[in-house]
Amino acid sequence: MSSRSVVALVLACTPAWSQAWQSLESHPRPDWARPWVNLNGPWQFDFDPDDKGVAERWFETHEFVEQINVPFPWQSELSGIHNVDYDGVAWYQRDVPIPTDAGPRYFLVFGAVDWKATVWVNGQELLTHEGGYTPFEIELTDLVKPGETALVTLRAEDYNSPDLPTGKQVRWYTHVGGIWQTVYLESRGVAYFERAHISSDIDAERAVVNATVIAPEAAEYTLTIEARHEEQTVSQSQQVAFQEGPNQATLELAVPNPALWSPDFPALYDVTVRLQRGDVVVDEVSTYFGMRKVSRGTYGGSDFEYILLNNKPIYLRGALHQSFNPKGIYTHPDDDYIRRDYEKAKEYGLNCLRIHIKTEEPRALYWADKLGVLLMCDVPNFWDKSDRAYPAWEYTLRKQVDRDFNHPSIFAWVDFNETWGIGHEGYDKEAQEWAHSMWKLTKELDPTRLVEENSPCNYDHTETDINSWHFYIDNFERARDHIAEVVEKTYPGSQFNYAEGWVQGTAPLMNSEYGGVSAGSGDRDISWVFLFLTNLLRKYDKITGYIYTELSDIEWEHNGFMNYDRSDKVYNYPADITVADLQSADFPVLDCPPYQKVAAGDTVQIPVLLSHWSQRQNLKIRYSVHGKTVDGRPWNEWIPAVERGVEATPFRVTPQGTFNFTAPDGTGLISV
Repeated sequence: MSSRSVVALVLACTPAWSQAWQSLESHPRPDWARPWVNLNGPWQFDFDPDDKGVAERWFETHEFVEQINVPFPWQSELSGIHNVDYDGVAWYQRDVPIPTDAGPRYFLVFGAVDWKATVWVNGQELLTHEGGYTPFEIELTDLVKPGETALVTLRAEDYNSPDLPTGKQVRWYTHVGGIWQTVYLESRGVAYFERAHISSDIDAERAVVNATVIAPEAAEYTLTIEARHEEQTVSQSQQVAFQEGPNQATLELAVPNPALWSPDFPALYDVTVRLQRGDVVVDEVSTYFGMRKVSRGTYGGSDFEYILLNNKPIYLRGALHQSFNPKGIYTHPDDDYIRRDYEKAKEYGLNCLRIHIKTEEPRALYWADKLGVLLMCDVPNFWDKSDRAYPAWEYTLRKQVDRDFNHPSIFAWVDFNETWGIGHEGYDKEAQEWAHSMWKLTKELDPTRLVEENSPCNYDHTETDINSWHFYIDNFERARDHIAEVVEKTYPGSQFNYAEGWVQGTAPLMNSEYGGVSAGSGDRDISWVFLFLTNLLRKYDKITGYIYTELSDIEWEHNGFMNYDRSDKVYNYPADITVADLQSADFPVLDCPPYQKVAAGDTVQIPVLLSHWSQRQNLKIRYSVHGKTVDGRPWNEWIPAVERGVEATPFRVTPQGTFNFTAPDGTGLISV
């Protein structure tokens, strides 16, 4: 068969390539999709606690006893194994039929295997990969013909090592072992795209595509990108001469009057990148991108920097997202489950999540893109320094940034959290310099996003794009004084919140973790502590956002907006107030304690400010009083609600005078 005929099979696939036959049916990477076969579902499985499988050649002959539901880790309920105590070696095996229309090249892709994976195909060892969060692949083209079956065996080795990037699997929550992301077979061309990073330039109304193409021989090709959003379709082609092996190519695509991506309007451009040789389409990938710009800078005459989205300040109303779940642990049970997490975030009034010390599943990033949730994405930490800790972490960083480059929801990378790992045995100068070098590397790998080198609780930044800090305080007076101190000490040249020998630049200030119920605090109501802490943070226009801990409860933490099983919590707010009301772009700040004890006839004065982070006009504030007298009568029976118009500067906090009233007969508590 001629090469022209074989290549054409990529464009005329039978339904086998698009039908998924087991759990987690959706394509694992909507940002990078070709014809595929889903290999999730039952695999043969056995633990190997004595590590004798290689010597006994389990990859050739072994009577497997167990069966596991891939891609769920063996610790999870959904795996069918549910062994949360085992760390060590385990084996997987299954037959992989190669469709008759496969090709001309086809690859076995593993989304993620924790931690070390060795793969045999038909008894031949082909690859060993180390890295629990990143994908790897094996080409099967020359090993198994279309219509034949490949026997795939995988040995997973995971010893829960604290000197490897593990995130909160170690010393926090349930560990994850083995295959935990989708496994699939993918069809590609003779020459094929290895990657295509798309950077949007809203100021120049263009998108820039930086593609890597693997070519089997030197030849002339045509590289085409076509982008579509609603009624707009734009495309650009370019002739390129490639050599054998990997090749780089850059293509600019004009996008006039672009639809800008934002949390309020998450416009996505569906993209086809196509490689042709003559008239023949050699390879084609479906992806997408968003026209959006992330930057930092002053705005409207401010003397401090904001985080800017599409050249305007944005107030980040965020929550920490550990992205664990009860039945799948690290792996979402299904696509609806992922989507609901992001829908609930929007329902709570959030426009941002911080994916905490986990390289997230790509479909979760897709739903953030689709629904409009900005993401700060952490790199999983190691806990103890060793000769392999630093290179293993850097490998994870590089692969994470490379894989997830096209997701418009990601606005910032967070390299380290609370000096975990890098602060093992002390955050010394050598460790600081290395962390700083990794910050610079992250910015080189991705100049389109902000990068925080260390999200600190020990006041030990080095150099960063985001000057954030953490606090967990459940007392109003202490929280009030603490936040005021942070704001007062934040200015260029200040040594506050920075490691010895480093000083603040102009990086915008935000909170990246806060709460009144910290880990190990027990199962407590978060209603009022969330209200008064958030109210205190919104008092200062120098603070450009917050990350509340957290979106959902998790295992032994009980501080989420929802329970660990994603059921709703009951909030002790008045019936007409929701969590979303406390997380709006425009927020009335009450400069007073959350409760006040008053006696009959007392005059109460409540200073009011408006945290105004939208460009809406003709706003009004409505004041009302809640609480009861000691004999149970509600205050609002005597104190009528008051409504006023406001004057406020966008993206600033503006005083709105005071709300004054006289307490009627009776003594009690007032909440305003």
